[in-house]
Amino acid sequence: MKPIGFAIRLLSTWPQIQKEIRATFGLALPLFGGQLSALGITLINVMLAGRLGPHVLAPIALGSSIWMLAVIIFYGVMMALQTSVAQLDGAGRRAEVGPLFLQALWLNVMLSMVLMAAEYLLGPLLIQTMVVTPELVRDTRAFLNTICLAGPALGIFCACRGLSEGLSRARLTLAFILLGLVLTGPVGYVFMYGALGVPALGAVGSGIALVIVAWIQALAFLFYVCRSDCYRDLRRQIGSKIPNLRVMFDLLKFGVSVGITRLMEGGFFIASALVIGRAGAVAVANHEIAMSVEAIACTVSYGLSIAISVRVAQAYGRGNPAEVSRAGFTGIAMTLGTQLLSAGLILLIPGAIVSLYTQDPAMTASVAILIQLAGLLQISDGLQTACWGALRGVRDMRMPIVITFFAYWVVGMPVGWWLSITRNWGATGMWIGLLVGLTLAAGVLFSRFVWVSSPARLNSSSTLNSRMLLPSKS
Repeated sequence: MKPIGFAIRLLSTWPQIQKEIRATFGLALPLFGGQLSALGITLINVMLAGRLGPHVLAPIALGSSIWMLAVIIFYGVMMALQTSVAQLDGAGRRAEVGPLFLQALWLNVMLSMVLMAAEYLLGPLLIQTMVVTPELVRDTRAFLNTICLAGPALGIFCACRGLSEGLSRARLTLAFILLGLVLTGPVGYVFMYGALGVPALGAVGSGIALVIVAWIQALAFLFYVCRSDCYRDLRRQIGSKIPNLRVMFDLLKFGVSVGITRLMEGGFFIASALVIGRAGAVAVANHEIAMSVEAIACTVSYGLSIAISVRVAQAYGRGNPAEVSRAGFTGIAMTLGTQLLSAGLILLIPGAIVSLYTQDPAMTASVAILIQLAGLLQISDGLQTACWGALRGVRDMRMPIVITFFAYWVVGMPVGWWLSITRNWGATGMWIGLLVGLTLAAGVLFSRFVWVSSPARLNSSSTLNSRMLLPSKS
């Protein structure tokens, strides 16, 4: 009788599920476009640098990898603000959104100063551990010192993005990322190649261009928030404009939790690349091709994960356990569907995909195997990203750190190392380790959301409110 009862419950709630699908998809679509546009900005910058040769591309690649450590922290605060704004909006406490946004601005500007100083002081030490030639050390340091000037702009942009996405206005994120996409090519060309009276500056020119574009995006987004009628009620309710250390600390604590989880996954992929590097240049090249396919395929799940987080947080703010479960499970099911479709496409035509990257017969067969593994991997990767988004929506952040650490580093990495190095399977072995780690993470994170979203856990509105990050009422 259980299947019959499940079918009856599903039919009775189908109209609400359809509504949830439309809302989640409507929020995720511009986020997906924004993610593709952000990848486009990176691609344009790499193409501009690549035409100038490895002496320009190498310092940009190395400097950007160090700068990403700061970017992850900003993105963590952005996701903390997204969730908190969505919860307040869902709870009908919109008057508290404006003060929270202001504190996020304060926090990000202060963070940018600290991170700029840290990158300036510690960056050279990291560069020297990664680079052996004096010229590359010099050029990478010059690029990193330049790109650090984008810190405050990135902080402002992330605060505006967190506010807008928390209020389900993701189209604004897409609009201002597209602005950066349009500007990156011409501004980068002027400063890297030399034009309009500006000398050719190579890698430093790339840094200058990225800083200019970042500031234009940030100030344009902030101007819109400060002047648009959509945010007029928020501006009227800002209240005290001085920094509130308690609120900033709460945002930072949540943001650091998000950042640690992202570092767990990012570090897992980086360490996997280092392991594969022991197998030689061909294995590394094969790995890079497969990873680019995986990155493109998972842009959909990334956009859906943010949409799931916002939808779950809004329901959480309303204190409605049924809506929390419906938003989370609907979003996870949508992610599974999209990832199965893309996985099917990848598994059906791996040869055609390989031909877009290389015509080298020595690489074709081995790359095709990795691309097939990438097709399977992005199912697990998409699911664990979606489940993590649902857990962010209910502010459950500590346990995902433990889960991801165990899945990636205690299970996935040893399996990959054993197959790749001990069993001499090369890149294929490490990709199996990635698949094992991400699949385990997806399963345990899903189980965690099932437990956290149970009515017994979410039925008390006082529990909901006590776990929400709120500005102090002064």
